Amino acid sequence: MLQYRLQMDYLLTVPPEAFDPAPKVESAFVRAVPYAELPYPAKDEALFAKVVTSAFAQRRKTLRNTLKGLLDDDALPHWT
Repeated sequence: MLQYRLQMDYLLTVPPEAFDPAPKVESAFVRAVPYAELPYPAKDEALFAKVVTSAFAQRRKTLRNTLKGLLDDDALPHWT
């Protein structure tokens, strides 16, 4: 949702040792600048927010299964 409204620029990597306790992943420091005009405005921002929230709500789930009920099957690409 941040990338929808803000231009995100990567600045630097933050190593795990910078945190206590140290996570098992690296982090990034980014700059967030609001867009003057949205590059890809959603037709329905409420639906867009609902889809994004649902897509990232459950870890390790198939995206197709997570979005059932929000989008019809034809709206999602079929990858094999």
